[in-house]
Amino acid sequence: MSELGVNKVVLVGRAGGNAELKFTAGGKPVASFSLAVNEWFKSRDGEKNDRVEWFRCVCFNKLAEIAGQYVGTWEN
Repeated sequence: MSELGVNKVVLVGRAGGNAELKFTAGGKPVASFSLAVNEWFKSRDGEKNDRVEWFRCVCFNKLAEIAGQYVGTWEN
């Protein structure tokens, strides 16, 4: 018998834009946004390299409302 589990991932990066907040037909909030995560490493010859990985994030319910309000790019 297989057991169900939960995977947890923590991503630290920068928002690629403002979160887009929408609502389902039943009125539940859904927010989506992109997140850029940088990785820094040295090559075999000692040269510093960086790489950016983009993640598409989706939040539901209360967390979606919070993301819709706070996730986004800074404007002066």
